[in-house]
Amino acid sequence: MTQKQTVLVVVVTTGLVTLVLLLLDWSPAAFNDPAKTLGLLSPQGVVHLGGNIDRVPFTLFELMMFLAVGLAFVGSGIAVERHRPGRNQGFLLVLAGWLWIAGGLRRSSDPLAFTLGVTLTLMYQPPLLQLALNFPSGVLGTRAEKRAVAFFFAFWFVSAIACWAFFDPRLHATAGGSTSRNLLLLRDSPELASGICDAVRAVQIAVGLAIVLVLVNRWRTGTSAYRASFLFLWLAIIIKTAATIGAALAVTQLAGRQASEVLLWQYPATAVIPLAVLLGLLRYRMPRGSWATSWWRWGTRRWDGASGTPCGNHCGTLP
Repeated sequence: MTQKQTVLVVVVTTGLVTLVLLLLDWSPAAFNDPAKTLGLLSPQGVVHLGGNIDRVPFTLFELMMFLAVGLAFVGSGIAVERHRPGRNQGFLLVLAGWLWIAGGLRRSSDPLAFTLGVTLTLMYQPPLLQLALNFPSGVLGTRAEKRAVAFFFAFWFVSAIACWAFFDPRLHATAGGSTSRNLLLLRDSPELASGICDAVRAVQIAVGLAIVLVLVNRWRTGTSAYRASFLFLWLAIIIKTAATIGAALAVTQLAGRQASEVLLWQYPATAVIPLAVLLGLLRYRMPRGSWATSWWRWGTRRWDGASGTPCGNHCGTLP
C-alpha cells in the first residue's frame, strides 16, 4: 500500500466515523430504541428487546467499543497490505471495517440512514468469508470459490432487505417504544419476517459449516507453516462463534439487564478476527524474492507464483 493509498483509507475511515457521529441520535428515547441495537439483524431480537423494560440503554462506552472494532479492521488491513501488497487481503479487512462502521448508521433517527444501517449491519461478514477462503495466499484458487464469494455478498445484502421488508419496529417495541422508520417496509407481518429470517439464518449457518469443513481439510493436508499461520484464525473463529451463539441466546432467552450485557461481548470477540489474520500472515513463512521467479506450496496443491495457477511437478516447494 502506497502512502497515497494509506492516506485515502484514513480519509475515508475518518469520513465514515464522522458521518456516524453526526447522524447519531443522542436523545434518551433513541438510546432506548431496541431497533437501533447495533449488530442485531433479526426482527425477533428487536421484538424481544422491545418487551424488556429493564434493558440497558445505549451508552457512550458501547459506541467507543463499536468504533474501536471498525478501526481494528482498518488498522489491521493497512498493516497487512504493507506486509503483503497486492494480495487483496488488506483491502478485504479495510472493506470489512468500513462496512462495520457504516452499520452504525442505524443509531440515527433519519429514516434513510437507519435503513441503510440495518441493511449493512452484517455486510462486514462476506469480506471475512472471502478472506477465510483465500487465506493465506490471497488467491481464490477455483471458479467455485469465486462464485461462492459472489453468492456471499449477494445473499447477505438481499437477506437483510428481505428480513426487514415485513417488519415495522415502531409497532413492536412495547416497552419504551421505537421511532425507527424502516424504508424497506412493504407491510408489517412479524410472522413472515421471522420465517424469512429463520431461513436466512439456516443458510448462513450452512455456509459457515461448509467453510469450516474446507478449512479443516486444508489444515489436515497443509504444511507446517500453513498450520502455524492458521492457529490464530482458529482461535478467533472459536471465540467469535461462542460470542455469536451467546448473543443469539441472550436476545431470545434472557431478560432484564443480562441480555444487553451479553451483547457487549460481540465487540471484543469481533475485534479478535483482524488481529488473528494479521498475526497469522506475519507468521506464515513466505519465500524471499520476486513472485515472478519464486514458487510456493499451499497445502498439498502446488501453485505457480508467476501466474497464480496450479502447476505440476516442476513447481518448487518451500523447505
